[in-house]
Amino acid sequence: MVLLVIFLFISHSSKAQTKDNYLIYSSMGGTLGNYIGGGITLDVIRNNKYSLGIGYYEQEKKPGNLPPDYERGIFNLFTFGLGGVRDNIQTASFTLGKVFYNKSNPRIRYNIKAGFTYSVIKAPTNWVWHNYGLLSNENYTYDYEKNHVIGILINPTVDFPLLKFLGFSAGPYLFINPRTISYGMELSYLIGYVRK
Repeated sequence: MVLLVIFLFISHSSKAQTKDNYLIYSSMGGTLGNYIGGGITLDVIRNNKYSLGIGYYEQEKKPGNLPPDYERGIFNLFTFGLGGVRDNIQTASFTLGKVFYNKSNPRIRYNIKAGFTYSVIKAPTNWVWHNYGLLSNENYTYDYEKNHVIGILINPTVDFPLLKFLGFSAGPYLFINPRTISYGMELSYLIGYVRK
């Protein structure tokens, strides 16, 4: 089904069309909200009106069920506080959208997009306290519970295609699935054929 939609979106109609009807680029950036992470998306804009995006995001946060006396151990010094256990979400996304251009400045466009997601969510569970001594890594052992879920993504952005092959984008995002909600702001670089 997804391949059929992509084919119909990109395929040529009976009228002669050129590559100028398409903008094809990659957006790469970070997300900051109740989860922290980043993503990469392959984006296509057709006839300056419609958008299609296929992406991958990875986000993480401090677990909500973290024991109050959990310590990451001495190795935390070498990871600058970024080590330790985390809730993790890996998401593949497929979005469709409508593109609007700013009439007073054609180097600003609004890409109102939404779509479906498939996520793998890993969260720690079964906490067991251990005292491994001063040089241990963590004072708890745990297992990871893994869930596979389908959800939706709402991701309107403001794109700034400053050069023909380079720009940036900013906007809010909202991932919703049966296990969790991830929301915040996304800031991305646009690299490729970003404007005519």
